[in-house]
Amino acid sequence: MSLVTGERITFPFRSTICFSTNLEPKAMLEEAHLRRIPYKIRIPEPTPEQMAEIFRRFADAMGVEASPRVSKSPSNSSAAPRTATSAAATRATSSSSSSKNPAS
Repeated sequence: MSLVTGERITFPFRSTICFSTNLEPKAMLEEAHLRRIPYKIRIPEPTPEQMAEIFRRFADAMGVEASPRVSKSPSNSSAAPRTATSAAATRATSSSSSSKNPAS
């Protein structure tokens, strides 16, 4: 790295900076800044099926049962299946209530 004075500084390690955003890069930075970021990877939003798989893997890793059902449309939310989040909350609620009252 070179300073304005011409002095050079060396670092005993390599560094990598990773930026992540859901905004359009041109809306945040000037073109000159974008040119200085050599690698840009666009990762699209996951499909509902991909999101269900990500959620299932995370639930498995956390030891929580997840519903295999994937909702195709957001308007189908009235009959929401029991999800890993609600299962974990049920488990946490039942364990906390039994720890408060050891006689039950």
